Amino acid sequence: MVERIVNEVHSIIYNDDIMRCVKCCDVCQKIKLTQPARHAELIYFTRCRPNQLITTDLAGPFPVAHRTLQS
Repeated sequence: MVERIVNEVHSIIYNDDIMRCVKCCDVCQKIKLTQPARHAELIYFTRCRPNQLITTDLAGPFPVAHRTLQS
């Protein structure tokens, strides 16, 4: 039981040290992914009859392409 407590305390201390090291590391900050995960809000509709509800998937905004096809 004591070993388990000691291991948990050590892991907390190490996690704090690792987080502090990563926050101060220039290389880690340069390669860090800064865009948050984007999740759409889920909205639920109740329907009473068949074919009463039509759904669609929305995506975007997409990055602007520098090279585009010109017709």
